[in-house]
Amino acid sequence: MIAFIFYDFCFYWNHRVHHAIGIFWVDHIVHHTAEDFNFGVSIRNSYFMEVTMWLTFIPMALAGISIEVFLAVSYTQMTWAFLIHHKKLKHTPRLDKVFNTPSLHRVHHARNTKYIDKNFGGIFIIWDRLFGTYQTESESVPVTYGVRESIQSFSPLMINIQYLKVIIKKFTHSKTLIDKLKSIFYSPGWLPAGLTKTECLGKIADIPCKDFKPKNSPLTATMKLSCILRFIVILVVFTYLMWNFYDLPWLQTTALSCLFFWLCHYNGIVFDGVKITWKSEVLSQFLIILSGITGLGYTSVNIVSAAIIFTSFVSFICYTLHHSPPSHSKKNRLLIALTE
Repeated sequence: MIAFIFYDFCFYWNHRVHHAIGIFWVDHIVHHTAEDFNFGVSIRNSYFMEVTMWLTFIPMALAGISIEVFLAVSYTQMTWAFLIHHKKLKHTPRLDKVFNTPSLHRVHHARNTKYIDKNFGGIFIIWDRLFGTYQTESESVPVTYGVRESIQSFSPLMINIQYLKVIIKKFTHSKTLIDKLKSIFYSPGWLPAGLTKTECLGKIADIPCKDFKPKNSPLTATMKLSCILRFIVILVVFTYLMWNFYDLPWLQTTALSCLFFWLCHYNGIVFDGVKITWKSEVLSQFLIILSGITGLGYTSVNIVSAAIIFTSFVSFICYTLHHSPPSHSKKNRLLIALTE
């Protein structure tokens, strides 16, 4: 129980630090870019998460808490964190006094001025009550999800590097060494002299919450189907890569990783409404073939050939579906119903 409370206390400060320091916000902003609120948001995490998450948990190691106990309490906290990412449970005033509830966590994910940098707790909300970061959900201020520096892309690659680009912009506009250090280690809201919020974050940062509209590019049913099929390929590639990570030749590991990141980005830019040209599909086919042939010697020629042919075929089908003209036939109406 002591380790459980200790972990939650360390998590509070870990979470708060990730909001308070620009270079840590590069990592954590990914989790906050969701403009809706559901269970999927709980696993929306950064590529850099493992690089920054460990720092505030060092006291637990110094206190002699074993790795087994640490993992047990951390997985308990992660389960709780997953369960509070939803909009169904509306008002829980009694629970809100002790625990981090769905209502309190909705506040944490808001871009409204009243709600920014509130409710950092993991399981317990008592830390926020103690350190002045507690805020309940108000009916007079409906929650608008997302961040002020809203990222107008569904691409995981673009989302992960967006705030890094903001820091670089602040750094290059800073005139003194002190300001350059501030651009990295000060609050995300800090700006160097001569750089406005609009210039730094774009016009979207000035949109009032009541007028803010979540990004939602219009896609045809066949475009959505192409994304679903491509996502299945992404899952297969990821599962194979993780299952065999320590056994695969390093060249194939690199090629499969590039294929995975590219297909995720590909699906993202489709959802962004970007015009997809044949060049994108050529790159996909190249990475598929490269991922296959770099595995020769580890995997039999027949399996490699079958994998390349099947994956290339599915990728080509996705590209064809994406460019299919909209249809108003009964078959297309069924497809619309299945992909909504």
